Amino acid sequence: MALGSYITKDKILEKYSDWDVFSAYIPDLEIGKPILSPIREEKSPSFRIFQGDNELKFKDFGWGSSGDFVNFVMALYDIPYVEALNKIWNDLESGDITPTEKRILPRKRSEIVVTTQRLGPKEKAYLDSFGIKNIKGILNPRQIWYNDKEFFIRRDKYGICLVYEYWYKNLPYYKVYRPFAKGKYKWPLNNVKNHMIDGVIKPRERVIITKSRKDFKVLESFTPDVIGFQSENLAAFIPEIMEEILEKTSKVYIWLDNDRVGRENSDILTKQYNLKQIFTPDIYLPSCNDPAGVRQKHGPEPIKKILKENGFIK
Repeated sequence: MALGSYITKDKILEKYSDWDVFSAYIPDLEIGKPILSPIREEKSPSFRIFQGDNELKFKDFGWGSSGDFVNFVMALYDIPYVEALNKIWNDLESGDITPTEKRILPRKRSEIVVTTQRLGPKEKAYLDSFGIKNIKGILNPRQIWYNDKEFFIRRDKYGICLVYEYWYKNLPYYKVYRPFAKGKYKWPLNNVKNHMIDGVIKPRERVIITKSRKDFKVLESFTPDVIGFQSENLAAFIPEIMEEILEKTSKVYIWLDNDRVGRENSDILTKQYNLKQIFTPDIYLPSCNDPAGVRQKHGPEPIKKILKENGFIK
């Protein structure tokens, strides 16, 4: 009789745990941590192992599949149930695979899982209107889950939907953005933290700090010397990050919205950190008070002019 014949799930669990099986087939596994699916190819992590009612289970959000460790091995090797049981037993008994120490990712954040698709014509047209060519970190979601519940994108009601992706300590964080929605429906989901900035802090002569990924992307299309914070709220400008920028840069400029809040916060930050201010010219108000708005409605020339005046481009 071949090793592993007449193996049952209960027999496996008499000697091994469900963690032993999952961790033996998935390197560096942590319960609750989104990872790239081992079952299929994908670019954004949408697969994870979680604690079910009585056992560990897997969920592949992009594929829509879920189940226990036997179902996982069936999907991983595209084999039937009985063959999966035998494979698990044989692999573990022979030492071909080795379980790891159990690790659980502490749940300290709102968890958002995103599966993606290529940017469509509407999404491309929207980004093109701002001159944004570098789309790294800008995703077109196919499906979104928030704390294990599906979030309904509702393009029929709100128009296009984009997701801004950030990475911190090998974990993805997301902002869900509906450009044409109003109020609370414009930014319906967000687990991004203030210390997650766009751009690189490095030694250089000058840099512009601004708010929002869209403003960052617009300015980045003209000059690499730009850093984007999460918002123009004062809390977003973390002192340790600001001090690091100042230590490495001779001249630091700040470009926030040309409105009451933007001006007030720009004045406070300028006084606190000895910055140089840039504002969108008054001639473009009130319809355009930030770099993205000016670029969209008036083209690249006004942005070029401002950057030339401040020494960022020739």
